[in-house]
Amino acid sequence: MLGVITVGLLAAFGSGVFEGLGNPLRKMLSGVDRNVVLTYQFVVGTIVLLVAMIAFGEQPIREVSLMPIIATIIFAILQITLGNLLLYGFKHFDVNVGSIILSMELVFATLFGLILFGEVPSIGELIGGSLILFASISATVDLPALFKKRKLA
Repeated sequence: MLGVITVGLLAAFGSGVFEGLGNPLRKMLSGVDRNVVLTYQFVVGTIVLLVAMIAFGEQPIREVSLMPIIATIIFAILQITLGNLLLYGFKHFDVNVGSIILSMELVFATLFGLILFGEVPSIGELIGGSLILFASISATVDLPALFKKRKLA
C-alpha cells in the first residue's frame, strides 16, 4: 500500500486541502482590504520559498536576462489581478458553489492542452473532467425545479 503513495499523490492531496481551506478564508476576508491580504499572502509565500530553497540547497539566481524579468513581471501582475478577483468573487459568492466552479480550471486546462498542444486526455482525465463538469452544473442549477412538472396555462 505504501508503494502506491507517491510525492505527486501527496502534493495533490495537500493542494486540495489547502485550496479547500483557502476558499472559506477568502470568504471570511471579504471586509478586509484586498491589497493588504495579497501583501501578506506574498510575504508568507516568499518566506516559505526562501526556507524551502535553503532546506533543499538550491542556488540563488546567478544570471539575469531580460526575458525572465519580463515573464516575472507579467506573472506578478497576473497573480495580483487573479488574487483580487478571487477575493472579490468569494465576497459575493457562496463558498461551496465557488469551490466547485473553481475546479473547472482543470477542465479548461485539459481543453487548452488539447486545442493548443494536441494533448489527448486519458480515459481517467475524461471521466474526472466529466464529473467536475456535472458537479459544476448541478451546484449552480436548481435541478429539482427543472424536473418539476409544470402546469399548462
